[in-house]
Amino acid sequence: MTSVPGAVGKTGTDGFNYLGWVTAAVLALLGLVYIANGVARLADPSLDSDFGMRWREQRYLMSGVNPYDVSVQFNGMKPSDAEMARIAQHNLQNELATSPSGYPPWGMAASFMFVPPGSLPISRMAFAAICILALGLTARYAYLMGRRWGTGPGLLLAATVFGMFGNASTLRLGQYGLILNFFLLLSLVLSAKGRAIGAGLAMAVAAMKPTFSILQIGVMFARQQWVSIITISVVCGLASLMPYPVATASLGLTSLVIALAAGWQYRHSSALVAVSVAAIMGRLFMYHRQYDNVMLMFPLLTLGLLALTTRKRWAWIAFIVFGLSLWVPIPLTAYSPPVVVALSALWIAGGCVICWHARLVPPLDQLSRRAS
Repeated sequence: MTSVPGAVGKTGTDGFNYLGWVTAAVLALLGLVYIANGVARLADPSLDSDFGMRWREQRYLMSGVNPYDVSVQFNGMKPSDAEMARIAQHNLQNELATSPSGYPPWGMAASFMFVPPGSLPISRMAFAAICILALGLTARYAYLMGRRWGTGPGLLLAATVFGMFGNASTLRLGQYGLILNFFLLLSLVLSAKGRAIGAGLAMAVAAMKPTFSILQIGVMFARQQWVSIITISVVCGLASLMPYPVATASLGLTSLVIALAAGWQYRHSSALVAVSVAAIMGRLFMYHRQYDNVMLMFPLLTLGLLALTTRKRWAWIAFIVFGLSLWVPIPLTAYSPPVVVALSALWIAGGCVICWHARLVPPLDQLSRRAS
């Protein structure tokens, strides 16, 4: 048997070599460094973040003020007299303006779940704790996915998720990415266990940021998971009691078509195949920032499972190369056009490997039974 990082025998961890353990340890250490850096930057009062925007939105909502009307005031358009009166009544007129970034109404409603009340410094740290908890739960399930091959492979898969540099970026900016990843994974797990309503509820929470989850919902359509789709529609509909401006994404249709096609083409394969394609398309066509790399956790895990399943050199090479693009701390300033093109090509290649070997990806229901 070829000696590669994390190579395993048919049972136990008898073939999991020292390089595999070292790789898992290095990635875990990187993860700790990245998280510490992200939390420290989030807590820095001199740096405003997206979380500050979410926190101010919540203050407006709790005061009965429409955040979109407040943003209008700071874009040269005067709100109604009644709106201005409410802004003045709650002493919000002198605060920094919030500018809703296209979040739908249910996304703003979700801020009450993930933006803890209190002063901004305390709320920031509480939010960081929620994000770290979500990352920990995600890594735990990644461990359970790999544990069918032994403790070592399980820890390696957990470390691949934990050691992504995007974790630092999304924490630093106060983004929801780590929380959304957990709910997307939870939706997959519940779906594999036949709990359609629970899967729909988890996906509805992930839908608070549609550009993060819309392609995954498209996969649900393609796989004809109608109970989950209805659940998502009902939850988001009930939460849509706050007005918001309708925004469109120029490349959204292209990525949606590809995600739907993958969902249909691989409807009889593991759900991880179509979800991985949707994640890659979402990152390329709907996301253009470093901190959004966390959504590539799904193809990373799928390539890891392929490596553990096949124990082939090509699978390990694909997994490691794809992983390096997510583990290496590439600064935002380094994202020049050639780098973006290279990373895009690498991620698309990873998606092609997954699609070409879709039949070898373990069905999620089998992994769920072993993980439960």
